[in-house]
Amino acid sequence: MVGSFALAGAFLPGCRRGGDDPKPLPSVVTTDRTDGRARAGEPTLPEEVLSARAATPPPNPSADEPLRVGPATIDWDGPWMTVTRTAAAIYAKPSFDSKAKLGYVKSGGRLPVREVVVSSERCSSGWREVVGGGNVCLNEGSVDPKDPALRFTVKPPDLDALLPYTYVRNAKNGTPLYKSVPTPAQIHLYEPYLEEAKRASKESEDDSTARTAKESKDGSTARTAKESKDGSTAR
Repeated sequence: MVGSFALAGAFLPGCRRGGDDPKPLPSVVTTDRTDGRARAGEPTLPEEVLSARAATPPPNPSADEPLRVGPATIDWDGPWMTVTRTAAAIYAKPSFDSKAKLGYVKSGGRLPVREVVVSSERCSSGWREVVGGGNVCLNEGSVDPKDPALRFTVKPPDLDALLPYTYVRNAKNGTPLYKSVPTPAQIHLYEPYLEEAKRASKESEDDSTARTAKESKDGSTARTAKESKDGSTAR
């Protein structure tokens, strides 16, 4: 039976209607007879698909790249502004105009800025021109490398380390994780147990002070009574 089916399959190509040769069917994957491995084929595409493909312009790689203001690296010996707020916006002109915003730099980021203050519009510390393009309000940061506010900025990522940032994990459920240094009101709101612990510590300290004072008073009273008794006996 197997031989009969094989023989019938061999004569099937000869049985066709009419005298025209059949059109080849599109194939996507074929098999190499030498090693039996699958290899990519050459599919036959319809004319409308080929026409649409030819009419489509090639992709522009530069269109997908992010906007860059100025060179990627800057060799600058002048002042550098370190962002001390959550973020500092960069504007095309020295003004808080949202339409002129070019981007922003997060806390801890450093910007090379020029010495001259170009404007003080709605910025008490003055606007500085960013080397490479843009303007930034100095209220959002500091050019003093010894400014105490720099201690509370976000540490920039270490791109050479295995983990670029310092990661933390809450040890217990309910422990808040602040984005910035919390205010006393925020601590009282989110960590009321700290006030309870402080109050308990103060009560314990007061009890210890009271016991010390009582012991000191009792000892002084005992010494006074003993001295008085000894004096009376001597007389």
